[in-house]
Amino acid sequence: MINVRTLFERIRDLSRKDKAGYMSADEFNRDLSEAQTLLMDYYYQLFEKSQKGLDCLAPFIKEVFIPIASQFADFPTDYRHKLELGYAYTANVHLDNCTPGTPTVDVKDMQHLKAGEVLKTTSSPIRKPKINVNDGSGKLAYEFVNNKIKVYPKELNGYLQLKYLTDPPTAFYATVVNTTTQEEDYNPTASINLAWNEQEQPDLVKLMLYFKG
Repeated sequence: MINVRTLFERIRDLSRKDKAGYMSADEFNRDLSEAQTLLMDYYYQLFEKSQKGLDCLAPFIKEVFIPIASQFADFPTDYRHKLELGYAYTANVHLDNCTPGTPTVDVKDMQHLKAGEVLKTTSSPIRKPKINVNDGSGKLAYEFVNNKIKVYPKELNGYLQLKYLTDPPTAFYATVVNTTTQEEDYNPTASINLAWNEQEQPDLVKLMLYFKG
């Protein structure tokens, strides 16, 4: 995590050294938002090319369970890119018809159907998605359609387990006006630190100084 006050003071000090002039909190927050977007886009492009995990993106990896309703599941509101997706099958609900078991969640692999594969797959007697409700075995699949996740077979219910990348949350340097000095004083209660790892601070500083010319 990067402390937003530390970043503000670093930018302010370097701006004075370069004679870039006064920097308000509003200006800092605008530049910070733009710098976060550019840095995330850069690392995201590297990730797309390599398809390998990057340490710098670790703070933005989330894993959630999302419910299936009528063959569809909604993406999280902060979703950016899928890393893994599976069907969360609940096993051992009952040991027999009368004795309850100890439920466990077994995540089943699912095939991602790309454009042009759905009709061929769902109509194939061999590749058609199906599930054994007794043990969760079978062939499961999904596609992305209309900004939702559509699952196959259509009888699937319960939850999907989704691991994904999210965009950096908004960081914010908050201030209150000092009535004596008429200057902006740092407000720690209303401020929001950056989720980035500390080693990314130099790159953010470079970007924000670039914006100042």
